[in-house]
Amino acid sequence: MREGKLFINDKDAYTNYGVFLAKDRGGTYDNLSALLTPPPAKRHTTVDYRERDGEEADVSDVRFEARDISLRLAMIVDGEQEFRTKYKNFIDVLKSGMINMRVTETGKTYKFYYQSCPGMVMKTRLKTTGKLAAMWTIKFREPKPEF
Repeated sequence: MREGKLFINDKDAYTNYGVFLAKDRGGTYDNLSALLTPPPAKRHTTVDYRERDGEEADVSDVRFEARDISLRLAMIVDGEQEFRTKYKNFIDVLKSGMINMRVTETGKTYKFYYQSCPGMVMKTRLKTTGKLAAMWTIKFREPKPEF
């Protein structure tokens, strides 16, 4: 179900950390939109001649700027002890430096580093299954986007 969709440093994120890319409450999937949105292009080299209209631009070699990406991640685990263990392991991965995040839905591996966690929905017990769930919005930096 959730296995095999998100890999962090070549480990299945759901199996190892209980973490997966989550949908927003409205059912939208903003994560894919954030991942698939092209990064901004760097400024092109231009020459502005006084005696000519407009400018001359060299657009033969497009390069991209670094970008920030906010992803909504959720964790679902069976109990309190598993939550503490998987949460600690997940935070350790975020603190480890560069993260290779492979998303099977996009067919790409992204190279991120952690910046901040501007939003967290506290853990709660799900009524339907009794499992513990938590959700975060995590901001990553992609220093060299590949597009």
